[in-house]
Amino acid sequence: MPETVAIGDINEIIMDVQAGNRRPTVELVTALGIRITELLKPIRMILTCPSCSGRHIDKGLFAIKPHHTHACQHCGLTWRPAVVNTVGVQFLPGFKDES
Repeated sequence: MPETVAIGDINEIIMDVQAGNRRPTVELVTALGIRITELLKPIRMILTCPSCSGRHIDKGLFAIKPHHTHACQHCGLTWRPAVVNTVGVQFLPGFKDES
């Protein structure tokens, strides 16, 4: 079972390993890899252009590729809705249009 690593502890653990205060075990490296992968996953959001209010829905490769810059297909504005990777979706996870 991999060691559990809190996201806030990643920098401290890396510094401990670099300083020789902690051994980089397979379990530790696996746990760090899992947490870093979680940080890189894009956040699924309903994105609305701040200029024209057009809905922005990522399709194809952009629906799965981590990115944080989006371009409005209605007015052409390029913006960043967050400092982390995001994906524009039609429906939030767990919800769908029933009509």
